[in-house]
Amino acid sequence: MDRKQIIETLKKEIDIEWLKVLNKFLKSYIDFLEIIGELEKEIKKEQS
Repeated sequence: MDRKQIIETLKKEIDIEWLKVLNKFLKSYIDFLEIIGELEKEIKKEQS
């Protein structure tokens, strides 16, 4: 399945409210991963 097919399938199968919740969760998760990455860099700087 390519992206376009996936989008078309999701448009038919998924509730918009659920998509909003999922989107908010994933954005928070990405923010969390970025924070972890910054923390890792800080620790490496302090150790060297």
